[in-house]
Amino acid sequence: MKTSKSAQLPRLDAELVKAAADILERAGLDLESGLRLFLKQTVLRNALPFPVAAPKAAQEPASDDGCGASFSAFHRNRLARARETSEGFLLLAGSRIVPLGKETRSCPVSVRRERKRNASLVGADGVLSGDIPFRTRSGAACFVCGGSVNGRTFWRPSGK
Repeated sequence: MKTSKSAQLPRLDAELVKAAADILERAGLDLESGLRLFLKQTVLRNALPFPVAAPKAAQEPASDDGCGASFSAFHRNRLARARETSEGFLLLAGSRIVPLGKETRSCPVSVRRERKRNASLVGADGVLSGDIPFRTRSGAACFVCGGSVNGRTFWRPSGK
């Protein structure tokens, strides 16, 4: 909704805007809502709402065998990224999950055990410091949400 008090924003590269809009759409947001979310979170945290760093080669999955389809999911203002591998599904470092101990009642016992087993890879803010392999998309989705969820509908293909 435009008002006379709307802020003037710098001109942005059309390709960058299109790519961002596509990603936000898959997360259920339009460009304006995504930008508003980013700005509100920046103000609330008094800092950027995500870590900023160049990708490290060490964070790339060692088992990338070419199938490597990439996926992302947006849940409770948290973005998780994953990749298919020949062994299953790899939840990637940098993904944000529902914090440990905040699981829902519907969280499967096996997922609770997996979250405890990988607790050393989960920061206090719910950000993963390493990749975690899963046999199925649903296993990874439940791990991210801390509850029962269908992995086929949870994960969205990431555009390249």
